[in-house]
Amino acid sequence: MDNNIVKRMHKYLPKFRWELYNKCFTIGCSPKVLKNARGIAIPIADKTKLRYVEGYRGISLLSIPGKCLEKLVTGRLIYFLEVFVQLSPLQFGFTAGRSTADTIKTVLDFVVTRRKRGLKCCLLALDTAGAFDNAWHPSILARLRNLSVPKTRTTW
Repeated sequence: MDNNIVKRMHKYLPKFRWELYNKCFTIGCSPKVLKNARGIAIPIADKTKLRYVEGYRGISLLSIPGKCLEKLVTGRLIYFLEVFVQLSPLQFGFTAGRSTADTIKTVLDFVVTRRKRGLKCCLLALDTAGAFDNAWHPSILARLRNLSVPKTRTTW
């Protein structure tokens, strides 16, 4: 569903999209059609690898209504986690108002403080490729239940 269709739907059925999204939250699921994505391959900078699978980065393009629902879910989840102080103060990725520069400054401050005290420190950096794609979703859902994250915002 492209942007023109979404605009026309909104013109003729202005409440439909919001009613759909609210129903998704109420029953705790979303229509499969909103999860359909179009996969595309984007070439990486290294032109010598374009003959190989490694020469491309795959991405999924969701429909506009699917993106909107995803944005609403993410916003509600982050709001809940912030209100109930469930995010680490060292969480920088995917956090509003925090940047790579903030991360670097925090690490440098830590190192400088330790060195002034005559202590040694070590930095271990991990980049887990495809971490979310390979995450075990039952564990994520169990963690959300353990945090008592509600399905709807009306309960918080």
